[in-house]
Amino acid sequence: MDIILDTNIFRSDLFFNSKDFDILRDYLHKTDSRFVLPQIIIEELTGLYKRTLDENQRNYNKARKNLNQGLNYELVDELNINCDEEVKKYIDFVYNKLGRKEEKNIPYKNEYLPEIVKRAINKQKPFKDEDKGFRDSIIWLTILDYCQGCHEKQITFISNNPKDFGDIKDPTELHYNLKKECQDLGIRVNYFRTIKDFIEKHSKKIDLFDHDWITDNLDFEWLSDVICDEINDSNNYSIISWYEYKKEKESTGNYRILRAIPYDQDDLFIYEMINGSLIINFTVSAEIETEFEYYEYDYYGSKEFRNVHNETTYLRGKFHIGLVYQNNEIKEIELSDHELI
Repeated sequence: MDIILDTNIFRSDLFFNSKDFDILRDYLHKTDSRFVLPQIIIEELTGLYKRTLDENQRNYNKARKNLNQGLNYELVDELNINCDEEVKKYIDFVYNKLGRKEEKNIPYKNEYLPEIVKRAINKQKPFKDEDKGFRDSIIWLTILDYCQGCHEKQITFISNNPKDFGDIKDPTELHYNLKKECQDLGIRVNYFRTIKDFIEKHSKKIDLFDHDWITDNLDFEWLSDVICDEINDSNNYSIISWYEYKKEKESTGNYRILRAIPYDQDDLFIYEMINGSLIINFTVSAEIETEFEYYEYDYYGSKEFRNVHNETTYLRGKFHIGLVYQNNEIKEIELSDHELI
């Protein structure tokens, strides 16, 4: 069964570094399937990558300017990237990684316009009440066209856009109205929010590998260090926001991860690769001991009279772990994602 990835899936892993993507490609190989690339998604991805490069270059040059001013001499040179050339290299990389060629992209048709206008007027999915949905409607109509023309009459669509494509009662399912459209056309769109959700649906449970096996075989001291590194390297905005919301205090923006204490495992899934190795995915819950800096104001409430204090508190997170098991040993371990809870 062929697969379409929405732009938001590319955005979450621009260079396909996650083991989840390797599993997805392995699935396509096993089932003689392929990635399908609608032209609208390639155009969106081109714009997304160019904006990312532009923003990173601006941030670099701003940091460079501040550093050089602080040193009072030119230590770091200005960065000049040929963004158009780098974008072309990236899109070529995407085609190569997905095993596709530009001429195989699925074009969007001019004939879609009347249908899109009708959907906008009637607020028909994927349109929303705020008149947003033009881009999603192009993708949806492209999917319908493709499904009607392929021999399987179905496709997998992975998009972390549940407000537009997901059902109101269960956002992991395709919206009822979109599902009915498919039924009327005699086709099927298998909707998943993430690659991980797709893998869990198609993975195997093998009796040998359970949570006791993980406890016996995983180095939890190593895992604790990796979790600390992951939190320290992540976007500190989410951690500071968590602290200010939970503690109702104003953070200075500084914090220090002291240690991580894993305490539970969940969501164990196993996928057998074509080379015989196993990808074992599971989540680990952990308490993270963290020292936060916060402001305390005196009676006047002025910034001039505020003091800085420290306190140690615990936040909790879920960490998605993937390991490669082959020839009776663990070959590789990866922490692919995390979320604070």
